[in-house]
Amino acid sequence: MLRRSATDPIEQRLRRFERRLEDAEDALAVSLAPERLDELERRVEELAVTGVTTDDVLRLRVEMARMAAEITKVRAELQAELDQVTGALLDVADPRFPRRAAG
Repeated sequence: MLRRSATDPIEQRLRRFERRLEDAEDALAVSLAPERLDELERRVEELAVTGVTTDDVLRLRVEMARMAAEITKVRAELQAELDQVTGALLDVADPRFPRRAAG
């Protein structure tokens, strides 16, 4: 009897291991089913077509740099125009140079 009780925990562990192994085999069989493989293949192909490449990233960075330069240029032009308008308004509002009403 002593011998049987010493092997019981080992047998229990072996049975648990066998069940887990069977579960893993079942999960693997389901994941390797032909319809699942077809779906996986379709998704990989879709990613290959729609995936972002290094060239795409580089083109985007160049385009962003070009746009940033254009925005800087437009900002400088607008600032110059604003300075001209501000200067003209200050000239008109200068009390040292009274203006007569037109007409």
